[in-house]
Amino acid sequence: MSGIGRRVRAALRSYEEGDFEASATALFQAIDATGRKLFPKTGNAVRFKGMLERQEDLISVAALGSRVVGIVANGQTMPQVMWKFGRNPLLHEAELDPRISFSNANGFSAGEQWNFPPNYLVGLALGVISANVNSKESEKLSGTIIFLGSRLPIQSLWGSEVFLRKLVCQKFG
Repeated sequence: MSGIGRRVRAALRSYEEGDFEASATALFQAIDATGRKLFPKTGNAVRFKGMLERQEDLISVAALGSRVVGIVANGQTMPQVMWKFGRNPLLHEAELDPRISFSNANGFSAGEQWNFPPNYLVGLALGVISANVNSKESEKLSGTIIFLGSRLPIQSLWGSEVFLRKLVCQKFG
């Protein structure tokens, strides 16, 4: 079992239990590790944000059902917000910055306060799982994810970003 696979499994379990902060903590660790594989010669901030930028299309489709990339609100992008208000405060202060939340109450919103629906955590998990550098991961993940109307077994999605992008291109061009 790899660290990435264990973190994704823990994140999905916490998500199912409704503990979104624990889910985010485990996912941010998996994003860090995946970023290190993708961009080994860069610093942690560049790796983390670079990984999210690279997978943002797949993350948004899984989470929101639509391809949403490159949003800038209040001078911040999604990868910057995840780094500055999510990952760093959670891993260093043990809590999210109040400028970011994972709640169904307000849907997706970006600005002074960024709110992501909780299923955005599933999108982040898919971003990690599908990264081509994670194709050799072997952590057994149960369950399915609905991606563009298709129910896909999560276990089959390790390293599947090319396949998933083909589905996105067919749907959105």
